[in-house]
Amino acid sequence: MPIFDSPFYRTLTRLYAIFFIFICLNYQAQVNAYAKITAISGNVLTLNNVNQSFDNFLPGEQVIIIQMQGASIGSNTTNASSFGNLSSLNSAGLYEVATIANVNGAVSSMTLNTALSNTYNTAGSLQLVSFPKLGTSYSTTAVINCVAWDGNVGGVVAFYVSGNINLFHSITANGLGFRGGKKSGLDGSSCDDNTFRTSSGNAKYANKGEGIYLTTSNQKAGRGKAVNGGGGGNVHNGGGGGGSNFTYGGAGYDGWPGAGCGSLVSAGGLGGIAISSSVSRVFMGGGGGGGQENDGQASNGANGGGVILIKADSIIVSGACSAISISANGDAAVASGQDGAGGGGAGGTIVLNIKGLRVKNGCPLTIAADGGAGADVNHWDTHGSGGGGGQGAIYLNTSTSFTNVAVGTNFGTGGHSSDDPLSPTAGSGGGPANAGVFAGAFSGSPLPIELISFSAIESEPNVINLEWFTGSEKNSKVFEVYHASSSTDWVKIAEVGASGNSSLIKKYLAKHLEPKDGINYYQLKEIDMDGKFTYSPITYVDIESNKKEVKVFPNPSNGDLYLQSDQDLSDEHISVTNAYGQVVNFNLTQENSGLFRIQLEKPQTGIYYLISQNIREKLIIK
Repeated sequence: MPIFDSPFYRTLTRLYAIFFIFICLNYQAQVNAYAKITAISGNVLTLNNVNQSFDNFLPGEQVIIIQMQGASIGSNTTNASSFGNLSSLNSAGLYEVATIANVNGAVSSMTLNTALSNTYNTAGSLQLVSFPKLGTSYSTTAVINCVAWDGNVGGVVAFYVSGNINLFHSITANGLGFRGGKKSGLDGSSCDDNTFRTSSGNAKYANKGEGIYLTTSNQKAGRGKAVNGGGGGNVHNGGGGGGSNFTYGGAGYDGWPGAGCGSLVSAGGLGGIAISSSVSRVFMGGGGGGGQENDGQASNGANGGGVILIKADSIIVSGACSAISISANGDAAVASGQDGAGGGGAGGTIVLNIKGLRVKNGCPLTIAADGGAGADVNHWDTHGSGGGGGQGAIYLNTSTSFTNVAVGTNFGTGGHSSDDPLSPTAGSGGGPANAGVFAGAFSGSPLPIELISFSAIESEPNVINLEWFTGSEKNSKVFEVYHASSSTDWVKIAEVGASGNSSLIKKYLAKHLEPKDGINYYQLKEIDMDGKFTYSPITYVDIESNKKEVKVFPNPSNGDLYLQSDQDLSDEHISVTNAYGQVVNFNLTQENSGLFRIQLEKPQTGIYYLISQNIREKLIIK
């Protein structure tokens, strides 16, 4: 028997595959779900491009609505160097937190608890991102990153922790933002310095980098920037411009002198322009423009950095020393040969709504949103090198001194136009170092200090104690407590005055004196002074009733299990609900007089309940 067909080799191969998967899973982790919002009607969102590979959209949980693109350039559409200048940001960069009330089974429609505060444009790449709570405290087990932006979804890392984050691994959105422009096809015409916008696919012109302005089909290529997307290189061998964010991107170098390119006639792409962000308006870094080629040795523009949105009490680094960072850097472009090189991607945006940073001596934490370097030309003759990416932005809601913490934004340098280290370089990204760093208490963040906890406990027979804590409050007026015995029959049972404005932990109590047998659901409605309100996640408690004696096995299960009873179950109308009281589909078959087989349709990991008039059993699906 050949060794490759032996049981030993097959076993070894399986073990290696398992080990490889284990290493990959422990190397990086993702925590977000994503969807594209295609329509908004009141508080109902229509969705497509849903990605729930790493999290799920569930009722009672929070989400972020964020406008990825949608800026306009007004009259700056002509074939001139002014092409791509910003006219209006419109809703680009705006975002807010909302709570899910309901999701349809196909996740093509979602209802929020309240209407949105901002006005958004669904034609401008409007995205929905889950905002999961990772616990009252959370310790990282792997590097946390996000799905790369694909033109519809991705590019955002977002989560919150009511207590502290113990950081043992990095959090990164490096190179996961707006995409770099593609290099051109093969064309060796004379130097062209006056084509600023044209269709993609013409080999004379490389594509622009992607940015907050959504280019039309006849604007995707040419030297002109696309607001914060760097311009593509023109013939002959022009370098791509650098993407931009809080500061501008550098221009790509001129091109090949042998085809007429030089300081007076430049084929290099223009760098993206600086755009004004804030804690409530954030942007991914613009992509660098691609290089133009005629010898098949150009390079693409690099991707910009993504967006990181984190809310917690404090971030703590106390473990073994390693290179730990929170970063949304733009990528550096790859060097070219005897052709134009790509521009660097710009840094993205980081918002940390935290109270402090505590970092162990000798184990520094780096927080960065740097621009990526433009690409060099690896050839003895001068060609168009890539422009450097601009700086991103960092917002820290803390005035704590940054001991052992390096917080900074830096521009990407322009690439060398040949392999001579003294050769001319393309333009670097703009601004003094750390121009994009903003530290100290800020207001208006869409990442509010949320409810720390909300619990329901049966303290004595037929009495439910409801207890909740807040970390801080702003203009809060009252808490209303709601009860339901299913997912639809909500009734207000209590009202408790709120603290108005507070930065301290506050404790609240209420009682429910008439709970029903079985599962009782509870939810808080917090109402502000101005009438705006938000809902808490749903909590529940199971009150024991006069149940029929049944046995459910196996439990935990994978969704395929059995129900056994010595009593007559013929009059029982059995249903299965998830932890939020929503009915889920299942198949029920009777094996014999006292044994039933239950098969859940498309079960997901979590808690379920088998319910009838006289049966209430908790199911654990793994």
